[in-house]
Amino acid sequence: MTKTVALFAEDLAHEEFIKALAYRIAKEENRLVYFDVHSARGGHGKAMQELNVFQKTLAIKHGHPPDLSIVCIDTNCKRYSQARRDVENRIQPDFKNRTIIACPDPHIERWHLADPPSFVDVIGKHPNFVSRKCERDYYKRILKRQLSKLATFRLWTE
Repeated sequence: MTKTVALFAEDLAHEEFIKALAYRIAKEENRLVYFDVHSARGGHGKAMQELNVFQKTLAIKHGHPPDLSIVCIDTNCKRYSQARRDVENRIQPDFKNRTIIACPDPHIERWHLADPPSFVDVIGKHPNFVSRKCERDYYKRILKRQLSKLATFRLWTE
């Protein structure tokens, strides 16, 4: 049986990470998932706006919520609990028990760099960065610099 997953994310890095993780879990559970991506460009504000519009539209049309919703928003150096609460406060009652909130701390690019041995296996070199840096776009710059020589990365960012 295929499960529908509505995804609300800040950007492509969030979308790709969450989809890969969900597909892996689904495969281990012998399930199929279909992603209905509502936001994966435009940042935090756009993702939250799309989440609000989606919930209101379903309520007006008396539609059925998806099997699962995933909202992935960076903490942006806030406390994890505060970032999560900010999202939870936007979730309507019909979605409460079927929504997963992912708040990468501090940014999703840090999650992509979090496993240096795997990074070396895939990319061929060790990522060089300061582990706990709270600067806008710091991890994004590091990740782009590490991946800039890969042809697939150029396609991924276009």
